[in-house]
Amino acid sequence: MTWVPGPDIAIFYDHDGQSIPVPGIVIHGEIDSGADAFKKYDGTVDVTIEAVD
Repeated sequence: MTWVPGPDIAIFYDHDGQSIPVPGIVIHGEIDSGADAFKKYDGTVDVTIEAVD
């Protein structure tokens, strides 16, 4: 997803119950499996995103 105020891409892997303020987020896709791997990190994580044909 992207959040309109900035140029960054973010991955949400666990909802914490907080609301997203307007203008909100733009969802570009979803993680089908393996998202639990993010739980072992605390803070920023560098990832590679590739298009799937």
